[in-house]
Amino acid sequence: HNKVLHERVLFVTVENLDVPEARTRMQVQELAPGIHRVVLRYGFMESPNIPRDLELIRDHGVEFDPMQASYFLSREVMVKGSAPKLPLWRRALFLLMVRNATPATEFFRIPYDRVVELGVRIAI
Repeated sequence: HNKVLHERVLFVTVENLDVPEARTRMQVQELAPGIHRVVLRYGFMESPNIPRDLELIRDHGVEFDPMQASYFLSREVMVKGSAPKLPLWRRALFLLMVRNATPATEFFRIPYDRVVELGVRIAI
């Protein structure tokens, strides 16, 4: 989209754990100079806040300013397909649940004005 390689790039993965609270919030791995893989872990009783928690990366020697960050998110848009793979009632229920789900930007508390969503349409 913007056809540049930024000075600092973080590939962030969020892991949801089957425990109330994660013992270790962050794992950081340097892939190349200025490029890091970050794993953020959350227990089922915790509320993710990606910008706040990414500030912890400074403890790993990586500069990060949440007010200067851009977040690139994936987005799947579910649509009715011509050849349903599910019974109609299940497909309708699934599509209703997808439409009513909390958007990732809201769930992870990412500022809307800092997000670029890259999406794909999936026929159900």
